[in-house]
Amino acid sequence: MKKLMILLCLMICVIFSSNAKSWDWQTTSNALLVADWMQTLEIQKNDNYYETNNIIGSHPDRSDVNIYFASMIILNNIIGEKYGDNWYMIVSVNQALYVGHNYSLGINFSF
Repeated sequence: MKKLMILLCLMICVIFSSNAKSWDWQTTSNALLVADWMQTLEIQKNDNYYETNNIIGSHPDRSDVNIYFASMIILNNIIGEKYGDNWYMIVSVNQALYVGHNYSLGINFSF
């Protein structure tokens, strides 16, 4: 929980800093989606964990995980074209919370 709070505080500091406009929010949001994707694949392989995303279910198939996250990255970029950095910042913070929470449970990821 402590690591999650630190991550959240860092994200808030970045969002409200004067240099936030130079931050590449699109890359950040996509990278965090990929990190969540990799963690979800770890969850999928391990019966000790379960997924809390109701769309793909608590014990999704690998193909369901891959289709879901590939679709989310595509949608992230389509919606981001219209709403720009505001959209990417929201996705980044949301995904940072998920990735941080998963990490605090011991769910790591590798590429």
